Parts: sequence; structure tokens; C-alpha cells
Amino acid sequence: MTSNQTTRPPLHFGWYVLAAVTFIAFVNAGSRSAFGIFVIPMSEEFGWNRFTISVVAAIGAVVGGVAQPFLGYAFDRIGARKVILTSLMTLGLAITVLGITFNFIFLLIVFGFVASISNSGAALGRGALLSRWFIRKRATVVSVGAVGTSVGSLVLVPFAMYLLQATGGNWRITWAALGLIILVLAVPMAFLFIRDDPSKVGLRPYGDDDGSEKGGADRSAGSRGPLEVDNWSESFRSPPVWQMSGSFFVCGFTTLIMSVHFVPYAIDV
Repeated sequence: MTSNQTTRPPLHFGWYVLAAVTFIAFVNAGSRSAFGIFVIPMSEEFGWNRFTISVVAAIGAVVGGVAQPFLGYAFDRIGARKVILTSLMTLGLAITVLGITFNFIFLLIVFGFVASISNSGAALGRGALLSRWFIRKRATVVSVGAVGTSVGSLVLVPFAMYLLQATGGNWRITWAALGLIILVLAVPMAFLFIRDDPSKVGLRPYGDDDGSEKGGADRSAGSRGPLEVDNWSESFRSPPVWQMSGSFFVCGFTTLIMSVHFVPYAIDV
């Protein structure tokens, strides 16, 4: 018996990459934004004031930002897979061991330096990675990957607060639970699905059906955009770089203030 039905092609591996990137963004942002719910219980246990514990969050933000260029260099040199996997494993361990915090210096080192640098590494280059995997639907895919950041804060912060209340205010268990989510779910997902580019698994980018990579990285000079540059030093003379940097600074600065102080403020009032 013959059939005229055509065989449905398998799902392109790029969609698995998108799922992994989105979930990594989810746990990344959620673990970072949850810091605010620990301000009151940790301050009460150790006798810290709001200024003292806020210093940790502020130093973490600065350290994470300063580390970005170096992490970007590593991204280009050794690939996204190694940077993201190493950062995720380090982040998961750091968040987990915050559950045994015993003084301010420990919190400063683990959250302000280790967790902040690894958080930056796990968040780095998501758009660049997805752009390598998609020609068609590229803008949609990059946008979906970014959604994980917002959803992570929306879901994991209330979940952490629920867990904190369910354990009778045991912030140690709550920190450990957030870290285990990263280690048990995000790390295996990254190991299975994060690949530097389609060629690593014998594929072409999604939408590159004829192998021409139209719109990809190897476009001819005639099709280059008016603001494209050939090396990183030239980017500092590009107005959009400064415009985007300013926008991200304002966004990050205001988000940090809210994520650290909103929950304590809401409880106080």
C-alpha cells in the first residue's frame, strides 16, 4: 500500500537551543532577583543594618559588570558552551553554599564575587548564540530567549518567598533550594543542548535551506549595515553602542534597587 503523505521533518536542533537558553535566563534572573527576600531574615540573624547587606548587592552588580568584557573574550575564544556550562555550575554551587553563610565576608565573597561573575557568564551572549542558530525567525527567537529573564523574576521570586514562609523563615534552606534548581535542571539542560553553532552537530542554521547563510555572519561587504564594525575598538565610536550602554545602565541600576529593597519596604509598611 502506498501513501501520499509526506514525512514530517524532525524538529531543528536550534529549537532545543532556544529552550535551553530561555530556561537558563529564567533561573539566572530569578536567583539574582531573589536577593531582596533574604535581606530581612539574614539581617535579623546577623545583626546587620540595611546598608551593610546592600553593600553586597552593590558590589556584586559592579563586579558582574566589570567581568563582562573578560567573559565576552572567553566567549569568543573558547565558545559559548564552555562559558555557559562553567558559569552555571559555579553559580549553582555558589547559590547553594549561601545556605551556610556565617558572616559578612562569606556573603560578600560568595554572592558579591563568585555568584555575580558566574551569573554574568551564564547570561552572556544569549542573543549572539541564538543568532548563529537561526536565519529565519531570528528576531522572534532572540526575543523569546529574552523573555526568560522577566519570567524568571516573576516566578522564582514569589516561589522563593513561599518556600521561605513554608520553612518557617529558614533562609538557609531557601538559598540551597534555588541553587539546586540550577544544578539539577539548568546545568543538565545546558550540557545536552547548548552548542556553539550548528556546524558542531552537522547542521546549518534554521532557515538556511540552500547553505548560503543569507543574513548570517559571512555576508558580503555590499550587504553590510551602515553601523556595522569590524572590531571591538571601532564600536566605541558608534553612537548606538553608547545609547544602548546608557539604556542598560539605567535599566540595571533601577532594577537592582527594586530587587534588593522592594520586598523589605513592602514588609515594613
